[in-house]
Amino acid sequence: MAHPGVGEDARDALTTTPADRYDLVIADIYRAARMPRHVRTVEFVAEVARTLRPDGTYLLNVTDLPPLVGTRVQVATLRAVFADVCVLGDRRMLRGRRYGNLVLAATSRPGGLPVGRLAVAALRDPVPGGLLHAGALDTFVAGAQPVTDADDQR
Repeated sequence: MAHPGVGEDARDALTTTPADRYDLVIADIYRAARMPRHVRTVEFVAEVARTLRPDGTYLLNVTDLPPLVGTRVQVATLRAVFADVCVLGDRRMLRGRRYGNLVLAATSRPGGLPVGRLAVAALRDPVPGGLLHAGALDTFVAGAQPVTDADDQR
């Protein structure tokens, strides 16, 4: 997806985008060091999914601090829409030991993420990373609930 125009909001841009348009959507949306409420809900994620082709991928940069509550909620939100989700990042970050960034990847096709290749690539980084997927991601997200437009008050 091209960058929204000056003054154009990402959510507004998505609602006018035709379905099945993109192979990849990357989101790194922050205002004053926080992800705005209206771009972290199930409804926003559903709009992203609508614009992706069936094998398309959504990548989301998340900035968080221990105990990674925001990331856990965002993963639960992605899982409410997408069939396959994983989290990549610095191992210390994934263990909730430091502040930083994580990348969430999602696709509508079950088993559609190349998690093996992603895990190997993460290990090769100068600061070895890790990947949470399937059961490990279930444990990471345990108890977190997806956020909707109606209940997002944070």
